[in-house]
Amino acid sequence: MKQFLTSLLLLLPIPASAQHWATVDACRIENPRIVESAFGPDGNFIRSIAAQEINGTGRLWKITTENGAQSHLWGTYHSNDPTILDLPPKFRKAISQAKVVATEYNPIPKSRRIIELQYSDERLWRPLRSGHKFSLPDKEVESWVRTRATALGYGKRALDNLTDLGIAEALLGDPCNDFLSGVFPIQDDRILLLGADAGAKIVGLEPYDSFRSTLSRNDYADVTRAMIEVYGAYLNPKDVREGRSTSYALYLQGQIGVMRAWDTAYITRIYGDPRGAELLSLVDGYLVAERNQTFLQTALPLIEDGGAVLAVGSFHLPGSDGMVELIRAAGHTVERVVTAGEIP
Repeated sequence: MKQFLTSLLLLLPIPASAQHWATVDACRIENPRIVESAFGPDGNFIRSIAAQEINGTGRLWKITTENGAQSHLWGTYHSNDPTILDLPPKFRKAISQAKVVATEYNPIPKSRRIIELQYSDERLWRPLRSGHKFSLPDKEVESWVRTRATALGYGKRALDNLTDLGIAEALLGDPCNDFLSGVFPIQDDRILLLGADAGAKIVGLEPYDSFRSTLSRNDYADVTRAMIEVYGAYLNPKDVREGRSTSYALYLQGQIGVMRAWDTAYITRIYGDPRGAELLSLVDGYLVAERNQTFLQTALPLIEDGGAVLAVGSFHLPGSDGMVELIRAAGHTVERVVTAGEIP
């Protein structure tokens, strides 16, 4: 999922004692491979669910309109790891020939005010002396969230003072991105840079402030809270290297459906059923399904014009409500392009 908004606290030094499990060695995967033990007891279940996923295999898709105009759709991995940044030649060629490159949002600020809001947005903070005490139903997950907050440079009381939106936004970032932050961009931003170098227009598929403006609404309170619980669960310090190696390998092979099924099985194992399913329904209902509809409305005119490269998180691609099917339903032909290293 996209770690696309940054607060001042994300720029503060990371204490060496915090998140001792998220080390350089654990995060850097030279030769990604699938480690079966990473799936826990759910390996067969995960693969059986993934086999039913519509468009569950593939990262690069060619879009052709009735008039013959062609564009491309790519599923990203929001990581700055060099392995993930090594884009396949077919996709790089598509970027080099693009008239427009569109990612989930355009990170280029349009005004000074937008930059100021990154650091001092009052939607991220509770009123002073609010008396709020941060807690989660699962105390182990709560401890992981507190450890992550410490690793980001927050004070001990920061979680009591941050709003749920502020906490959810902080948790979107991959802890392993910390080591190369400010050095290497995440894959989405690398795609934008390649597009800019090629002279393409840069476009965001949703408004820059969409995440904060939506999740700060009262009617999205349950979604924001669910996001904290789900992303908090991803901070599990157990088997970090095995899990990351498997995740990278699945992505590089184009096995997005397996990744999604693994995600479902993991959250269900952490929180039990039906609670795990409820949390994922809330989170994916907004982060994936609802935002896909927003992406689509921006993308369709670009597709009609041709020469567009659309790059969104890979979980946005599969399924009946995924971008591949939505674009097909709009009347366009969408075909998978197998890239180097992917399974057929």
